[in-house]
Amino acid sequence: MRQTIWSTMAALEEQRTPYVLVTVVRSVRPSSARPGMRAVVTADGRIDGFIGGQCTRHLVLEMAREVLARRDACLLRVTTDPVPSSDPGVVTRLMTCQSGGEVELLLEPHLPPPVLVIIGGTPIADAVRSLAEDLDYTVHQHAWEPPETLEALFARALSVEGERPAYLIASQGEYDEDALLAVAAHHPSYVGVVASPRRAERLREVLIEAGASPEFVEAVSAPAGLDLGAVSPAEVALSILAELLVVRRRTPVEAARPVAREEDVRPSAVLDPVCGMTVDLNATPHTAVHQGTTYGFCGRGCLQAFLQDPASYAAQSAH
Repeated sequence: MRQTIWSTMAALEEQRTPYVLVTVVRSVRPSSARPGMRAVVTADGRIDGFIGGQCTRHLVLEMAREVLARRDACLLRVTTDPVPSSDPGVVTRLMTCQSGGEVELLLEPHLPPPVLVIIGGTPIADAVRSLAEDLDYTVHQHAWEPPETLEALFARALSVEGERPAYLIASQGEYDEDALLAVAAHHPSYVGVVASPRRAERLREVLIEAGASPEFVEAVSAPAGLDLGAVSPAEVALSILAELLVVRRRTPVEAARPVAREEDVRPSAVLDPVCGMTVDLNATPHTAVHQGTTYGFCGRGCLQAFLQDPASYAAQSAH
């Protein structure tokens, strides 16, 4: 069966892999892109679909990584006009390919739902779970019941898959200290504890006595949630989810990237010394070495031009 970008999107979402949906919204000949064409782009450089030629693809790859990091959609204009546009909300990049043309593309980030792990079975824990699910979190709630051991409970809670899950400890005094110490070694994106201010101070003392890092102790939110004057479990849940929203909006996403061996790592984004286009040095088949430096090229034409006078182009690229 023919693979479509829609099936690619479904597979990426199932794998919890961030991606960008790119849609051509306007084009000017001789650009090969046409309005309505779409592609799916991942942070590791994969493109499924067609949104234009090589120059456009390189620029889209570069902008897609920025869009994923910012979590904001972007309208990208690729043009031969050397005078940048000042249109608000539009990012302009220079079309360096000789074919010319102009194209505008909408880049929309698609990120996996955030993961929230709740440890505890109290009314507040239940209220947080209900509200978090309404806000599109992937929620895992784990509560202790005998004869299970606490170690088994924490092993379940810490085995949850996700990009640095957020943890809320809401056992309300039953096993707060043990849960905090179990979570401390897992570098979560957020740790909150439902506790009174006095109880929160005691929890921090326990963490320090147990050798937890000062950074972790400082990062623990206790009492969890923004100070909204909350009283009922539902109101406390609202204050906690509000705090989580603040944390999410201020923390850059960790986009999926390919794993490279140490000996394979080299600067990836370089400028073609002939045309000035940004080139992925690890992806382009057109490279040349001059005086110990590896140069990348957008195509064979630029590579041949460089080889005819490498010293001149190398000197220009150094400035």
